[in-house]
Amino acid sequence: MKRVNWSQLSAAERVSALARAPSTSSQELVSGVSSIIERVRRSGDRALIELTQQLDGIDSPQLKPDEAHFLDAVASLDETVSKALDQAISRVEEFHAACQGSDVACDVAGV
Repeated sequence: MKRVNWSQLSAAERVSALARAPSTSSQELVSGVSSIIERVRRSGDRALIELTQQLDGIDSPQLKPDEAHFLDAVASLDETVSKALDQAISRVEEFHAACQGSDVACDVAGV
């Protein structure tokens, strides 16, 4: 992101600062995203690391957060979001427990 001090810009610089980059067509966007997905399917983590370097400029990205980072992220969740995640986890666990060893469909509320 580029920061600008609006009050110090000339009229031409303000126009330039507000100008949007030319948009790509929907087809170009779909094609670009499709090629990224295919690359990741084909090369997995290696592709993710290369793409992170190429697109984000981050060298040697860590794909899996360490425990402290994960715990910080969980602690920062809004209480409503945290409760919703807990409820979703409980429902998935309940569904899998109900279907254990069963060849029939299971009906569990919310799943």
